[in-house]
Amino acid sequence: MSDNTTANATQSNFIRDIIERDLESGATEGRVVTRFPPEPNGYLHIGHAKAICPDFGLAADYNGTCHLRFDDTNPETEDPEFVRAIQDDVRWLGFDWNEHLYFASDYFDQFYGFAEHLIRDGKAYVDSQSEDEIRRTRGTVTEPGTRSPYRDRSPEENLDLFRRMKAGEFADGEHVLRAKGDMASPNMKMRDPLLYRIRHAHHYRSGDEWCIYPMYDYAHPLGDAIEGITHSLCTLEFDNNREVYDWVVENTHTPPLPHQYEFSRLNIDYTVMSKRKLLRIVNEGHVDGWDDPRMWTLAGLRRRGYTPASIRAFVERAGVSKSDQRVDMSLLEYSVRDDLNTVAPRVMCVTDPLPVTITNWPEGKTDWIEAPYFPHDVPREGSRKVPFTGDLYIERDDFMEDPPKKYYRLSPGVEVRLRYGYVVRCTDAVKNAAGEVERVLCTYDPETRGGDTPDGRRIKGTIHWVSASHGVKATVRLYDRLFALPDPDSAEGGFLNAFNPHSIDIAADAVVEPSVLEDPADTRYQFERRGYFWRDPVDSTEDALVFNRIVPLKDSWSKAARSTQPEKKRSDSVPGKSKPRQSAEPGKKTNQRVVVDAPPELVSEVATRFGLDNRRAGLIAGQSGATDILGEAVKEGAAPVEAAKWIINEIPAVAGSGADLNSRPFRGAALAKLMALVDSGRISGRAAKSVLAAMVETGEAPDAAVNRLGLEQVSDREEIRIVADRIVRDNPEKASAYRSGKHGLIGFFVGQVMQQTGGAANPQVARELLVAALAGDD
Repeated sequence: MSDNTTANATQSNFIRDIIERDLESGATEGRVVTRFPPEPNGYLHIGHAKAICPDFGLAADYNGTCHLRFDDTNPETEDPEFVRAIQDDVRWLGFDWNEHLYFASDYFDQFYGFAEHLIRDGKAYVDSQSEDEIRRTRGTVTEPGTRSPYRDRSPEENLDLFRRMKAGEFADGEHVLRAKGDMASPNMKMRDPLLYRIRHAHHYRSGDEWCIYPMYDYAHPLGDAIEGITHSLCTLEFDNNREVYDWVVENTHTPPLPHQYEFSRLNIDYTVMSKRKLLRIVNEGHVDGWDDPRMWTLAGLRRRGYTPASIRAFVERAGVSKSDQRVDMSLLEYSVRDDLNTVAPRVMCVTDPLPVTITNWPEGKTDWIEAPYFPHDVPREGSRKVPFTGDLYIERDDFMEDPPKKYYRLSPGVEVRLRYGYVVRCTDAVKNAAGEVERVLCTYDPETRGGDTPDGRRIKGTIHWVSASHGVKATVRLYDRLFALPDPDSAEGGFLNAFNPHSIDIAADAVVEPSVLEDPADTRYQFERRGYFWRDPVDSTEDALVFNRIVPLKDSWSKAARSTQPEKKRSDSVPGKSKPRQSAEPGKKTNQRVVVDAPPELVSEVATRFGLDNRRAGLIAGQSGATDILGEAVKEGAAPVEAAKWIINEIPAVAGSGADLNSRPFRGAALAKLMALVDSGRISGRAAKSVLAAMVETGEAPDAAVNRLGLEQVSDREEIRIVADRIVRDNPEKASAYRSGKHGLIGFFVGQVMQQTGGAANPQVARELLVAALAGDD
């Protein structure tokens, strides 16, 4: 099943606005050239996808090019293995650099030449201070640094020392080359930044040719300038580096020069993104390598079964902005469910088999039943034949001898429907010496083939099954999140103490229906009632099938209690989406707030902390997760009372009455951003409710939802003025009545503006301009 989803980033964002501005002004001479510049010292992870997709996608959207350049200037950490892995990951995501594959190490001679040029111009010098001395003399954020005693060396002396550094005359750390910046600069990056250091180390490409290596802040902008990059995109942690970037290119090249633009990095709950921490996880044996399916490296996600389209969709939903982002893992999981829902054929697999014997089944008979691959709400066709026999397997947890109320699966004397097959009734259970059920005995109703009941009797439960004689043995790996805490670093003793003990459970005796043997090895399935799976591309063979669970059908992390409930099959599952609520009485609207009595001391604490009255404080304190959401929103600058109103009045309409907000894939920071969009006039209050629904259901970033739904409000006064003037001219009688004192007609005129702009006009701006237009025509 092919992946036809476009690889291009299509959302409007501030970077796209910059590119269009530059193209319109001619600043880049009509060119758009971006680059993805990884350092080959590890495997790419999901956070890198946040850079890859805009880098390649935006270039493609504007008929430009995107370079893949390895910034390989650190010989001690880089390896050809990582070079190959990174290229594989970028290609897998759906992008191609064509002939534009580059290595910073290919520019070492040019980098060295530019350094000599800076020395001759008196803009760089060789510093002989130790690393500790340089650190001490750099100053602090409140105190300026101290100039190096070697800063005033002559260009000739600096050139001589620098050439001797290159020739290998000095030991590591004996000298460095520094730019002459400003030791009093408020940006500490500009306090004579380092350009070169001595490293007697073997480089995986240049061998032992060099013993001096350029620093990242020097090599990176030069690589961009050499390649003619127009838009150098990076994450926000390089914001302070931009001044060094500009200094380097301005002092070595002539216009047009590349420019650096920063956007927020991607942080996902239940992960760590630091390469250093990822190296510890791998090197200390906590996982089985970089491609362990529990890892959020692209290699790990690929092996687990994630699709390139789902990763690209996740990046698009997360959005591109300049605000720090922390995204719930459920948004990533939702993206792959959403992608697989319409393409993954449904098959049956029993992971914990319990034998079932149908005592009245004709001996030796096999009934081959036609079963559809897709449910009715998925617009795809296809079916397979499933063998039904007298000996079957069902899931062990689909049988209980003494079931609780509302248990609709198999139990003594109870009928259930075997999916696509027949209705069976449990007549007995065979136990071993330890009293454990080892086989269930049933009878079947031969008139119910396909699950129908001709007499109309209601069968409440439907379970899946596999023929014991035709089923295929398999190992099923039930993967889950590697960490048990949203913020692993918050664990006592550090992130290595936050591992989830159930990040992998292995069902070694699983049985899957035989139709899978006819499918391509890379087919992704929905194992009914269990989740999405595919064959492990490393360990699975024709003789020993191994399936990886890509993602469960539901977000089992949203509420611990849900994990004990039977999963109800759905063809599509959106995180946080609640069922429609019914009125208590026909024609009456139910109150969407559920008031839970909170302890008085907690109500008092919330009231004091946020300046709320006791009523609002009680509503916040009484809803699980509401206090956390409010605190996060206020931390991001939201007004406490206004944020509380959103939580009390608007969120229940989307999340459901009394919902546990900690189980939802959005956080308070996103609510603060939504409120800021309304306050700035970018979207209307009405549009904000649609954005809120997307945030609560999928964790989508507010900016991304606004762009995807086309809800951005038009506030351009000139654009609205044109519409307002036309409406006044087209309605002379109403205009005359307004001027005669019927000022209530202003609502009519505002409504006309909103109608003609598709609801996009800012109503406040429209009202102001209409009042002026009506007054001006007297």
